[in-house]
Parts: sequence; C-alpha cells; structure tokens
Amino acid sequence: MKSKRMRLALVAVIALVAVLGACGGSDQPSGTTSNAVSIKGFLFKPETLAVTAGTTVTWTNSDDIEHTVTSGTPEAPSGEFDSGNKTKGQTFSHTFATAGTFTYFCNNHKSMRGEVTVT
Repeated sequence: MKSKRMRLALVAVIALVAVLGACGGSDQPSGTTSNAVSIKGFLFKPETLAVTAGTTVTWTNSDDIEHTVTSGTPEAPSGEFDSGNKTKGQTFSHTFATAGTFTYFCNNHKSMRGEVTVT
C-alpha cells in the first residue's frame, strides 16, 4: 500500500513539474498547452514532458535550420516515430498510446535530446 502511495505521489510531482514548466516561460509559443514542445536554439523546450496515455504531443520547429524528432537515442533509435526534416514553422505530432518513458533526439544534431513520460 505504501508503495502505491509513493508511486501516486511521484506521478503528482511529475505532473506538477510539467504544468509549472509549461506556465513558466516565454520559450513556449503563445497559446500552447502542456503537450507542445518548441524546437528553439538547438533545444527541445521543455526538454522533459509528462502526459497521460492517449495524448498527442506536437513539436514546432522555431529555428532557421532543419531538425528532426526521432524516437530513441542517437546510439539506438527505436523506430517508433521519426518526423523527418522539419523546417522553420513546420510541426510534427505523435500520439503516445501507452505508458512509459520515451526518449527522442534530433537526427541532424545528436546532442539535442528530449523525453516524454506517459502515465
């Protein structure tokens, strides 16, 4: 029982961090929700995101250079999703159907990495 409460508390903390991150800065385009990720300054913003299963996450490239949103890591792409090259202003969306932690990166700039935690 104690373990279940701890897991619920952890989920609540992750959700709170995601909400605060989405509300806290000018890095997010105006009018976006917590399921939006901006690609800006060679970074995914926010770098980590917590959503519930069934949520569609949308990435928007705000840089003047092409980027990708590719599942996995540069060392081990998972093949679950790959946006292909997206130019400035283009978007890519993916629906996360199952719970888990999903890493992703830019195939053009391997140091750009992000993570989506799905509960």
